Amino acid sequence: PYPREWLHKITCPLRTRYVNWHTFVICEVAPKHQSSQIKHKKSKAVGFCICRLRQNGCYKISSYDATTSRKRKLQRAKRNLTALMELFFLSVAEEHRGKGLGTLLIHEVERRAASLHAQEVRLHVLESNARALTLYQRCGYKIVKMHKDYPEKGIFSWRLRKLLTK
Repeated sequence: PYPREWLHKITCPLRTRYVNWHTFVICEVAPKHQSSQIKHKKSKAVGFCICRLRQNGCYKISSYDATTSRKRKLQRAKRNLTALMELFFLSVAEEHRGKGLGTLLIHEVERRAASLHAQEVRLHVLESNARALTLYQRCGYKIVKMHKDYPEKGIFSWRLRKLLTK
């Protein structure tokens, strides 16, 4: 369903410009009677996701003393910035939906985020995409707020996030 050339272009490890971008691809397994070389050439991508690590993207969870001055709080907050992973795109081919591939991709993103010391994973879901919203909530994501006119005017989306525990 997805052109192999396009997937190769976005997953190429030589993309130094996109060093903080991570891509995961799930390929359909060819029949067992074929040789391993044919499997590799004939396998089709049935799902993929693209995410980005943002260094200094969110505040660490910390408590502030009420007596601390505003300037001091801001200095401490800047010091406490940590990494987060943003999930930009997740897609599974229509004929392979309902098989757990979306959940598998989400867990892989979370594993990569944790290995890169990100504190949370964030994403946006269109208001009309109830199936995706259900998937993310089942994986432990919480709705933060509704964005109006995002990603473009006249479209609404939910912002979700999941805090990663150490």
